Amino acid sequence: ALLEAGCEVTVLDLPASLAAHPVPEGVRAVALDATDASSVADAFAGLGALDGFVALAGFAGPKLAAADTPDALWAEVAEGNLRATFSCARAALPPLRAGTAPTMVLMSSGLAVK
Repeated sequence: ALLEAGCEVTVLDLPASLAAHPVPEGVRAVALDATDASSVADAFAGLGALDGFVALAGFAGPKLAAADTPDALWAEVAEGNLRATFSCARAALPPLRAGTAPTMVLMSSGLAVK
């Protein structure tokens, strides 16, 4: 719908995710590791002004009871969801401020309940 309305759409995702799920024609793909500050900075540096930003976190580890979840696994899942979302949202603020009608939407994936 955004493309049909004349919007420029860019998808930022892990290289492996972009390879497994190619973006539709007319959508620009930018590879990044949202847990790496320099990767996030590089990805957002080339975007210019933004009118919208949507962050969709969707990383899940193996389903374990809290008592059985190792600290390293918890840290990896938190890093891939919470920190990655925060880092991208923070990086999106300057380009959004340069936009004409900026909007930010933060959401989570259904992977959390599967």
